Amino acid sequence: SNVLNKVNVLECGAGDGRVVKELANKGKAYAIEKSKILIDSMPDDIFIIGTDFFQSTLVDKRVEMIFCNPPYSQYEQWAAKIIREGNAQYAYMILPRRWKKSHIIESAIQSREAVSEIIGSFDFLNADRAARAKVDIVRICFHKMTEHGRTRTTDPFDLWFAESFKINAVDSKDSEWEEEKREKQKLKENCQKAL
Repeated sequence: SNVLNKVNVLECGAGDGRVVKELANKGKAYAIEKSKILIDSMPDDIFIIGTDFFQSTLVDKRVEMIFCNPPYSQYEQWAAKIIREGNAQYAYMILPRRWKKSHIIESAIQSREAVSEIIGSFDFLNADRAARAKVDIVRICFHKMTEHGRTRTTDPFDLWFAESFKINAVDSKDSEWEEEKREKQKLKENCQKAL
């Protein structure tokens, strides 16, 4: 359909950019990639919005789709960050099949009230970079249907703000004062017992 022609896509760990370019089609292609060699080989119309994935904030990068084939040694951390911060309608990730047992990913999905769905499974036995990994292509949906139409799940900015600026319920001065009061009370009781 015509709608799919203009999708703005962010790829985290974009390599040489060929995947994000293909997915974006006529939309804008955004990339986070740390390799200078790969960045230099990307087409000029791919916007590099960061080089360090964990230092990049995703909440302010609004796109229709996020795509990621994360390094498998850190796939849980990559997936959780994308799910928690992704400002998109969908995120598509290629994850090792064991992702389903990950509490880190499950917690991120719950925090966004998102829905995960496996849309395909395969192994990389015949790929350019052969690997024995069996993987799932996972779609995370950040909206749900209600009687009023499509609504967004938990806003990534609200979540990011709450997690970035956790207000400590107990003021440290307060607790020091409370502690001192308890110590004095104990001292007083001990003195009375001694009398």
